[in-house]
Amino acid sequence: MVDQLKKVGRRERKKLERHDQILTCAMELFERDGYDAVSVEAIATAADISLRTLYNFFPTKIDLLRSGSTRKSRMRLETILASLTNPPLDVRVGLNRWIEAQFQVFAHADRDLLSRSVCQGLAQGPGAEADQEYFQIDSVAQSGLRLLLDIYIARGALPPDVEVGALVRLIFAASNGEFYYWVSRPDESVDNVLQRMRSHIDIALRPYLLADN
Repeated sequence: MVDQLKKVGRRERKKLERHDQILTCAMELFERDGYDAVSVEAIATAADISLRTLYNFFPTKIDLLRSGSTRKSRMRLETILASLTNPPLDVRVGLNRWIEAQFQVFAHADRDLLSRSVCQGLAQGPGAEADQEYFQIDSVAQSGLRLLLDIYIARGALPPDVEVGALVRLIFAASNGEFYYWVSRPDESVDNVLQRMRSHIDIALRPYLLADN
């Protein structure tokens, strides 16, 4: 957000600030009272804006939830990414901790709000605003994986000829699939997801770590 503000003029800066203010107020109300109990009028009042202004930014209440949820998730993932300067020596441990940190971001979110947000985003289809928001989150997650793999290659824990891009896509696809499985099943635990992800990561790394076994 800070970098965005530096690149725009005063008018656009105020628009971005108002956009984030609305999302912050909306998410606070959703998390406190539940999605169904919160009206758009209450959100407008909390953000100190008119209903017309709110609708200029977000046509529906579900748009507010989706944008607020994806923004919050992206910011948390960016914080995790910033901490990846000295991962554990064992590449398996490092990758599993990265995956665990990602799922802990979602595990502490309201499952109902998250599920509603994801369903609404998927319903919009490719090219929609939601698609761009999820693309930003995916980019953050994949950047973190790439950074980790680059660190392990530099350390010699992985061979220099590793196809980093392919390995990133493979592990990310597994974690993305597990995320959608988890969010669609209220009784599924994060621990079960992480256990399966450890198996996925072992399989993905097996060709590169055979010499160590």
